[in-house]
Amino acid sequence: MKFDLQYFAEDTETNDVETNNVETSNDEGNDDQPEFKYTDADVDAIVKKKLARAEKEKANAVAEAEKLAKMNADDKEKYERQKLEDELAEYRKREAVQGLLKEADNMLKSEGIEIDDELLKTVIGDDAETTQNNIKVFAESFNTAVEQAVKKALSGEAPAKFNNVGKAWTKEEIMNVTDANERQKLIQENRHLF
Repeated sequence: MKFDLQYFAEDTETNDVETNNVETSNDEGNDDQPEFKYTDADVDAIVKKKLARAEKEKANAVAEAEKLAKMNADDKEKYERQKLEDELAEYRKREAVQGLLKEADNMLKSEGIEIDDELLKTVIGDDAETTQNNIKVFAESFNTAVEQAVKKALSGEAPAKFNNVGKAWTKEEIMNVTDANERQKLIQENRHLF
């Protein structure tokens, strides 16, 4: 005797829909398994890197905790203050770099040069004056290189002149030419007649 277990479920409409979805997806004939983007070796390497990073972070946290445990209250306060000051200095440095990047980008745009952020990072200096000098040198070099590339591209040989300097053909004369290839050539050269 065969039982329909779905019949005894509380929410029969939802289960019927899910059953129908499963059945229709199986009926599509997609027996092929999806291609995997990573091989087992790739996955293993990724997992090893993540585990190594996690172990390193854990070791750093343990060392920090041990260091704090050995300190007295004054030393802990000094250490925490120094740590916060270093973090604040790092944030200020990042903010200054972002400001220099923005200013350098504006300077280059005023020169008519647009470059990506990675190249822009190589142009900025430690302060605004150094960055401005770097931008000036970069803009001059860039413009010179572009001019040379344009001149080189335009310095190619002149195109061959079209030698249609002979007899002016008429439509009847072209149609009377017996050689088919020659006639086609003349038709193309004298399209205005047809």
